[in-house]
Amino acid sequence: MKDFGEIHTDGITSLKISKNGNWLFSGSNNGELKQWDIQYQKLMKNYGVVHSAAITCMDISNSYNYLFTGSYDKTIQRIIIEKLSISDLTGMGHDDCVSCLAIDRQDKYLFSGSHDMHLKQWKISAGNFLMRDFGKVHDSFIKCLVITNDNKYVFTASKDSM
Repeated sequence: MKDFGEIHTDGITSLKISKNGNWLFSGSNNGELKQWDIQYQKLMKNYGVVHSAAITCMDISNSYNYLFTGSYDKTIQRIIIEKLSISDLTGMGHDDCVSCLAIDRQDKYLFSGSHDMHLKQWKISAGNFLMRDFGKVHDSFIKCLVITNDNKYVFTASKDSM
């Protein structure tokens, strides 16, 4: 286990490693996001505060172009990794905490689950284009979601055992 020293000024609430194993993204309770170089154990980019509340989840596109973050502030942010910048996604979110995110294998769609019990599908190339709101898919908040390798199915899980 490697020690990167003091990483955030507030508690870390979410971590994501890039699929190539080169980068670690860390999100904190105060909405701050940082990108780390794993091999050299150093900070690559401090994005600052990207959410007004704790970052709860993250996913990285397979092309490594985008990192999406979800938060207790009910929003989803898109970070353009190559440019080390944040893309404004006004209107992209839920009516309650965004609890989980998953990107399909072709980087076409982002799926988001929430404490509002809704599953949503977003078209990545359009930025904040809501493609489909599947509505309330559980009787309790969505804790996690996964997409099958062939992109045919999205599975969600909740406390309601469904």
